[in-house]
Amino acid sequence: WNLGLFFIIFVAVVIFWFRRRYKYWKNKKVRGPKPTMFVGNLKDMIINRLHMGIHFKNIYDATKDEPYVGIYLLHRPALFVNNFDLIKMILVKDFIHFTDHGFHFNKKTQPLANHLFNMNGARWKGIRTKLTPAFTSSKMKYMFDTVAICGEELTKYLETFALSGDIVDIKDAVAKFSTDVIVSCAFGIDSNSFIYP
Repeated sequence: WNLGLFFIIFVAVVIFWFRRRYKYWKNKKVRGPKPTMFVGNLKDMIINRLHMGIHFKNIYDATKDEPYVGIYLLHRPALFVNNFDLIKMILVKDFIHFTDHGFHFNKKTQPLANHLFNMNGARWKGIRTKLTPAFTSSKMKYMFDTVAICGEELTKYLETFALSGDIVDIKDAVAKFSTDVIVSCAFGIDSNSFIYP
């Protein structure tokens, strides 16, 4: 009997904690989709009904008239920003205050996830500071023509497969395209990966 009473009290405390947690955005007077108990706004992702990108696009479509909305990642409140100017302010002007993006990964088991969009804190700030001078608007305009030429080569490469009806190894095609873009933009060398793999 004591074990049953302990279990009931435990469940009541957990439910009370979640309900209190799910009032975070309401107390701050921030609108947002209603969370589901224990899973927040991730129900469709957790039961594998929707991919993460599609799920967040659906949230965007439902709330795009709002500049931002409050959502819950399980029990954790998160701000979902819809307004482009606000996103620009967060990622550019006020980046020092928003160094943590909420995406967690294991560096050892997921080395490819260790990129600028997933990094947090001082590491993100350091990498961003190093990369920013390489991507000024003038340099991006200069690189555009180079990337467009590489895109034309990719189109020709894929057209040969389309005309012959052969199967395309898309991983190989994207690797060649990426190599051409990086070598052309970084070193000014035309590597012609599609002709000389």
